[in-house]
Amino acid sequence: MRRLLVPTLPRDGLATIARWSLSGTLLAATFGILHDQITYSISPEYFTRMKFAQFGSLQSQIPPRAFVALIGILATWWFGLIATWILARIASPPNLRHLIPKAWLTIALSSITLASLGFIIAPSTLTTIPDWKDSALSLGVTNLKSFAQVAGIHIGSYTGATLATFFLSIRWTISQHRPACSPSNHS
Repeated sequence: MRRLLVPTLPRDGLATIARWSLSGTLLAATFGILHDQITYSISPEYFTRMKFAQFGSLQSQIPPRAFVALIGILATWWFGLIATWILARIASPPNLRHLIPKAWLTIALSSITLASLGFIIAPSTLTTIPDWKDSALSLGVTNLKSFAQVAGIHIGSYTGATLATFFLSIRWTISQHRPACSPSNHS
């Protein structure tokens, strides 16, 4: 694990990983903006009753959609940075050009897939949990179904991105430590 967090690379390798990580940060922030604009359309209450309060210290006469975009950036940029840094450390600079864009696609698709699943199942699961329902009602939520759909989307998005990053990390680490097979062994 130390090798992943504390680089022992030549300067040019570290600079390459840092550039990829910056790109991952920007992609994640863009994903966050789009994600939260969509979820705001589904349940404005998710933001007005909960998220705006969480990020309230940043709000100063910002229109709601712009504030939602800011929340999307703040909620996701760090994930792109960390995920890309970890994956780039495993892949090493010569392989980054091919592996990292594929990893980003895998992470995005996993996030979207589990977000879609969350959208579908959250209303029938979250709203049956008394504490969850009571918490939502105490926030003044009037449309529990759409609030639950957006909660499910957010839970699914983070879960999908985390699982994809985790499994890619394991897969890439194992593939780097697998002994190389010579063509004569495949007869």
